[in-house]
Amino acid sequence: MANAARRKSNANNYDSEFNEETHGPRQLSSGVSQFVESMGMLLERYGMPRIGGRIFGLFMLDEDPLSLDDVARLLNVSRASVSTNLRMTEMSGMARRVSRPGDRRDYYVGTEDMWLQAIKSSKQDAIVLMAEAARAALPNVPPDDPVARQHLQEIIDFQEFFVERLDQMMADWEAYRAEKYSLRDKNQDKI
Repeated sequence: MANAARRKSNANNYDSEFNEETHGPRQLSSGVSQFVESMGMLLERYGMPRIGGRIFGLFMLDEDPLSLDDVARLLNVSRASVSTNLRMTEMSGMARRVSRPGDRRDYYVGTEDMWLQAIKSSKQDAIVLMAEAARAALPNVPPDDPVARQHLQEIIDFQEFFVERLDQMMADWEAYRAEKYSLRDKNQDKI
């Protein structure tokens, strides 16, 4: 989708107009708010602070740069909580810091396909770590324990299989997405 079309689409995510004074929208629409809250709850189950999950959800649906104040206001939380969680989000590679000409404040945007990268890295990291533990343990398991040796080898084999398939799946997704959304952009241009 073209950037101008995305920005126009993003304008519908908010119930009010752009606020020049604060460089951001005043309020999230109910649908965006519902998704943001759901992401907070979901990611909290996986060990992320709820506010971090909410920030993640917000950045997934908005590509315009948001300041720390914008995020705090949109999520109705303290600046301190946002600051801590934005740093974690930035360090994880899910958001990046940007600037605006003439403005000394830092702004943040989610990285492209951050939701997809988060899924890929979380699943892959866990499986890679499990396989590393299996690789380290396998030489220390005696040959007279074939069940343990087989299970460790299966973990190692699965990790190799998973990474190979995941890379292929990502390539397939990119091709599918490019075709689907380039067709949609062309159809929107005709309207």
